[in-house]
Amino acid sequence: SSAVGEDSEQASAAGQYETILNVTSREMLRGAIASIQASYDNSQAVQYRRQLGLPEDAMAVLIQKQVRGVFSGVAFSRDPIAQQGDAVIIEALPGDAAQVVSGQITPEEYRVVVTLADNVETQIASLQDTSLQIEGSGNVPPTIIKQVALLARQLENRYHGIPQDIEWSYDGETLWLLQ
Repeated sequence: SSAVGEDSEQASAAGQYETILNVTSREMLRGAIASIQASYDNSQAVQYRRQLGLPEDAMAVLIQKQVRGVFSGVAFSRDPIAQQGDAVIIEALPGDAAQVVSGQITPEEYRVVVTLADNVETQIASLQDTSLQIEGSGNVPPTIIKQVALLARQLENRYHGIPQDIEWSYDGETLWLLQ
């Protein structure tokens, strides 16, 4: 799902709208689309929008290849709590992204400082930069955490310095940007 206004400076509607995985037929796809669109009007989502004073708008349904994640998570190109500094905050777990974005499981948290002096494009190309220090520990390999941090900052740079939050998954070979 991707409701208009779902993610903004005023709101983050994570978990408010339905997401359906493992769709394997046209019939299932039709039902999934209808369910996702209907989730815009569920009482919890309506109450959420009212509490934040958000306008009633529309729901888009995104259809994409499902990535079977070995490690997955979300990343914030800037610390959303401190709202200052050069830290990229990454929340991750082994497995697919659904368990992280559902909010039902507490993910591992990592913090990676990527300074303005760092050449993000060069670092992404080489991924050998050992100057990126990771705070936090868990099951996700440090190389993947660094890749995610650099991707988040690269997207922020692409979008005129506006902080970004992303969903990502690593399938054992490729790091995928999901949203």
